[in-house]
Amino acid sequence: MLSGIKMDKVNAVLTPQEMAKPELVLFLRTGCIHCQNSLPPYRDMMNSEAVKSHRVVLTAIFSKPDTQKIAQKYVADNKLGIQHVVADQSLGALGIQGTPTVLAVKSGQIVASWFGEHSSAEVLKAIDKLS
Repeated sequence: MLSGIKMDKVNAVLTPQEMAKPELVLFLRTGCIHCQNSLPPYRDMMNSEAVKSHRVVLTAIFSKPDTQKIAQKYVADNKLGIQHVVADQSLGALGIQGTPTVLAVKSGQIVASWFGEHSSAEVLKAIDKLS
């Protein structure tokens, strides 16, 4: 599990509707090669039963200087299907050390976390911990 994450600040970025269900939070940057390499597992995540049935919410938080428009275009262009996109965040202020980072969050608490490129197995394991 990653340390130093300021969950109170991460929770402040999320909406109450997002926090009402278990959630996978992706921290990304559009210019990040490791984020780009992790896109296939993120697409697999979109096809999981827990996500399709809306038991698990997906949120992408993009690092500064990625604007909302740039972040939404990145999500659309890469066919990620993530509905909740937050942009222009100082990830360091949230305690996030780099991208990509994935947090599995349940009731506002981290139950699993990964940093760096992710395999489909890791991403699906995170979803299993939430559903």
